[in-house]
Amino acid sequence: MRLLAVCVAALCLLPLGLVAASWALPASEMALANWQHVLATTVPDYVRHTAALIAGVVCVAGVLGVSTAWLISAYEFPGRRYLAWMLVLPLAVPSYIMAMSYGTLLEFAGPVQTMLREATGWEHGDYWFPPIRSTGGAVWMVSLAASPYVYLLSRLAFRMQPESWFEAAGSMGTSRRGLFWRLALPAARPFIAAGIALALMEAIADIGAMHMLGVPTIATGVYRTWFNMHEPLVAGRLASFLLILAGGLLWLERSARGRARYHASGSTSRPRTKLKAGRAWCIAGWCALPMVLGFAIPVAWIMRLCFYSTLTVTPQTLLKYSGDSLFLVGVAALLVSALALFIASAERQGKSWVRYCNMISNLGYAMPGLVIAVGLMMAQGILKSWTGTSMLLTGTLLGLMLAYIVRYMATAFGPVQAGYERINPEMDMAATSLGQHRLKVLWRLHLPMLKRPLLTAMLLVAIDVLKELPATLILRPFNIKTLAMVVFEFAGDDRPVEAAPYALLLVGMATLAVLALHKLQKVD
Repeated sequence: MRLLAVCVAALCLLPLGLVAASWALPASEMALANWQHVLATTVPDYVRHTAALIAGVVCVAGVLGVSTAWLISAYEFPGRRYLAWMLVLPLAVPSYIMAMSYGTLLEFAGPVQTMLREATGWEHGDYWFPPIRSTGGAVWMVSLAASPYVYLLSRLAFRMQPESWFEAAGSMGTSRRGLFWRLALPAARPFIAAGIALALMEAIADIGAMHMLGVPTIATGVYRTWFNMHEPLVAGRLASFLLILAGGLLWLERSARGRARYHASGSTSRPRTKLKAGRAWCIAGWCALPMVLGFAIPVAWIMRLCFYSTLTVTPQTLLKYSGDSLFLVGVAALLVSALALFIASAERQGKSWVRYCNMISNLGYAMPGLVIAVGLMMAQGILKSWTGTSMLLTGTLLGLMLAYIVRYMATAFGPVQAGYERINPEMDMAATSLGQHRLKVLWRLHLPMLKRPLLTAMLLVAIDVLKELPATLILRPFNIKTLAMVVFEFAGDDRPVEAAPYALLLVGMATLAVLALHKLQKVD
């Protein structure tokens, strides 16, 4: 198991190292000329839009996630118990499906502007309407899809804060608003920073929503360079910008956390403040806003589009693409969770170098799937020059699973490691003193006690893989096409009616997984 931990760490370093080394690898004159052209003409535009996207997502996702988490945790109002878990539902709607829904709903020929013109008699140019196919629209789409990350971690932080803090501050005359700004918010800063970092990881790696909304970012630049120019060097150097961005986000998250620590003493459950009817309904409406905008409206519009697609979609195609998606989801969830179990078990044996290997293995989650895919494509090029093998890491299930392992190892490792922390190490020593081999201890002792963490890990990986687009689009086997790919292809060709049934099926699967995860966690 220790050897396995080393192998997983090496696998995670391989694509990231190759992308970083793209600046030092030998290149032809044509590749260098293409790079100079891209650097001079399109990179400034990519950087500008990516920076605007990052700034917008920090503001919108941060405000939505933190405010709803505090209101759910601190106040009692109508529907609070239901909204507490419904605010997680936007996780089931990928940003590219959200972009497809709102793009068709709010565009000039869409139903909203059409009804507005019919009601007022206005013509084109007589009124201003917020452009959905813009950087601002992209900010809202990505923020709505990613705000549950901020909400979940912020709510966890607020729930961990002990009642004694607020009693002491309240005894000194601090208002409820002051408790939030001066006590709860600063103490929750590490969790909020981690949630915003996760949201930004999704934002900088997004190619689906950016492509549909016509927003040129660094991620879409990598995609276009790879598929249109077929230049590994140019794609690798552009992907290295994403690598730097992801590393910078990790550094900022660590800096925001700093040395901040607090330890709960006493009860962490405190009574929620009851509000008067008018204020209570206003807060309920604000908390419902992310769920309505990020789940209810997109899903309702997709269902509406499905009524027009009965002649273009057959049950056979739905079964084929959903089967391909479920196949990849099942294999990836089992494989990644099993590897996470083994390397967490190896770390439990107390070797410090194994812990460092596992830290390296968890770096992949901070790296966009696009970077990992480009790194594996570059590794395939090196293998081809050495062995002549042209189909080992690209167009094969092996390459795609390697990308999933690198990308989602941290997703599975977190719950498994947390489960291991609840198992007393003395139980291991007792089992080994009776002559039990470590694999037997894992199978007969650890595994029954880790059922819930393992199921959590598998569900988290399943949700991520089901929605994943960049790595699957680049590395998938040629006989496999997932629901996410079909939605991207149809919506990218401005055919939302054909994409709607596949989008609805994908959202339905993801919603079931999110609800199962909520049930498993038993969140109040």
